[in-house]
Amino acid sequence: MIIAISGLSGSGKSTIAKSISECLNIPLVISCTTRPPRPGEINGIDYHFMSIDEFAFTDVVARQDFVVSNGETWSYGFRKNDLKNDCIAVMTPSGIEELKKIYEREFIDIMIAVDDNIRMKRIFDRHDNQSKEEIERRDKADKILFKKYIPSIVVYNNGSLDDAIKIIARVLK
Repeated sequence: MIIAISGLSGSGKSTIAKSISECLNIPLVISCTTRPPRPGEINGIDYHFMSIDEFAFTDVVARQDFVVSNGETWSYGFRKNDLKNDCIAVMTPSGIEELKKIYEREFIDIMIAVDDNIRMKRIFDRHDNQSKEEIERRDKADKILFKKYIPSIVVYNNGSLDDAIKIIARVLK
């Protein structure tokens, strides 16, 4: 089974995916990206950071490209072979739709929802060197990506992160 975790930036999706992976002993698939690492991110743990050429010659599925505020294009996706077994992955709605067509096995998509004020506070509190322009661009892009998305399950992460993790773990068991 592929368990896809999605949500707007700042929803807690990566933190929740890591916790669910550890709690249920299901491997977390690490995304590939051409964007530069943020402070504290580690290659192979947070993302597989790749050059544009390396990314182009890797068998990537669920690819998503974003033109960021400085004009660069950052690409994200998953190495196809990393998704062949049961796993958890953080992805966008378009990536989820693509994978549902590629993989003929059980697939569950869980969207992490959070109040916009809480979400934006989390983004600004991360202090990860994103400019205000990039945060605003990303917020607008996320809202467009998620506008027509209807997930299998929605879990709210407005309060305790532990509560959201417990709900997801119960659903998946």
